[in-house]
Amino acid sequence: PSPELNNELIRRRDEIQHIINILLQGKRFEDLNSVEDSITLSEEIKAHINIRLISGKVKEVYFKEFVVN
Repeated sequence: PSPELNNELIRRRDEIQHIINILLQGKRFEDLNSVEDSITLSEEIKAHINIRLISGKVKEVYFKEFVVN
């Protein structure tokens, strides 16, 4: 990412985490138990973050760890 976008993402980290937490609160196990569901969630996260960014756009969302219980 550009330095401006990187700085914005760092500066707004708490806001981004809040957005992701709200999105996850509305999910059930059945909403997240397949590869397609993971892709859908990543696209949903990306869309909700990108509409709030000023300095650029997130191109991809990757899950470092994905635990559903």
